[in-house]
Amino acid sequence: MGRSGKGTERRGTGGGPGTEEGGRRRRASHDALFRKTLEDLGVCGAFVRMALTEEELALFDLGTLRVERAHAVREGLRESRADVAVSVRLKGTGGRARIVFLLEHKSRKDSKVHLQALRYQTDSYCRAGGEEKTLVWSILVHQGKEPWDDPPLSFQDAELAGLPPEARRILKKRVVNFTFSYVDLSRIDVLGEAGDGALALVLYAMQNVWAMDDGLFGEVLRLAEPLREERRELVNDVLTYISRYAKRYADLEVVEMIEKKALGEKEGFVHRLFGELTVEERRAAVKKGREEGREEGREEGIDIGVERGVKKGREEGREEIALRMLGRGMAPADVAVFTGLSRKAVEGLRGKGGPPPGA
Repeated sequence: MGRSGKGTERRGTGGGPGTEEGGRRRRASHDALFRKTLEDLGVCGAFVRMALTEEELALFDLGTLRVERAHAVREGLRESRADVAVSVRLKGTGGRARIVFLLEHKSRKDSKVHLQALRYQTDSYCRAGGEEKTLVWSILVHQGKEPWDDPPLSFQDAELAGLPPEARRILKKRVVNFTFSYVDLSRIDVLGEAGDGALALVLYAMQNVWAMDDGLFGEVLRLAEPLREERRELVNDVLTYISRYAKRYADLEVVEMIEKKALGEKEGFVHRLFGELTVEERRAAVKKGREEGREEGREEGIDIGVERGVKKGREEGREEIALRMLGRGMAPADVAVFTGLSRKAVEGLRGKGGPPPGA
């Protein structure tokens, strides 16, 4: 599969959302979801089947597919590693030869990705030992706001570009070369090609997170519904990922509203996933806060009291939801994302004696 396109991303200075540091944090989040999902053998197998051609797949005994630990490679003073490493036996070799696929995910255009892949390949070859022959195959996965039309898929094409034609002709015989398999998420039919429900959910979320709206989010919920019991953690990871990039979907009431439209359920899996606090309970908390606010506001004016009451009610409602989530074992960072509370506030709730009864 080789779908190409072009993509760009803002860069700057400091730590804000458009800065280099902010960009690293965003890419880490994209990479983390991709890596964690593809470390599942079934999901990874589905991805390999999607990424390679039928002719290529025919070379391998896919029953021997296994996820490998991606070894760290030292780059200057830091270590990096391929996002996912997968091995599979070659047919017709009596089990004496295998391919190691190195999957490298990029959420922005990177003209030096071929150099990064060469380091990973070299490291993999150096670690291979014994009589078993090991060959390395790099797969580049691009997830950007726009397609990437001109990725450096051939090492030689990238490194020999700009040299005189005669020099290129001679050097092509002497200089190392490899080519990527290429998957551009902006150009594939995820729902038609993924072949695995968990893979479809993750790739669809990654493909559409840049332009997430209620319709696309409804489709995410439909894809998540069959996975909510067996792949509970994965569903949580995907919803948390979306909420980081599309802040509207960090509001559980918004999520529930869309869920009802998407799934037609009175009480959908969001409640079952994050706790049983119903809409009525949330509204009761808000009403209670309003009433207390009115009482406090009699001396200052009813309008001020209502305003404070609404705010207090909302805070109490979010705290109740947060306590339920903590009781379900969710990480404080995820609870903060979904409730809108600060990380410090969520950590403070953990010291209040744990979740309420029935959580």
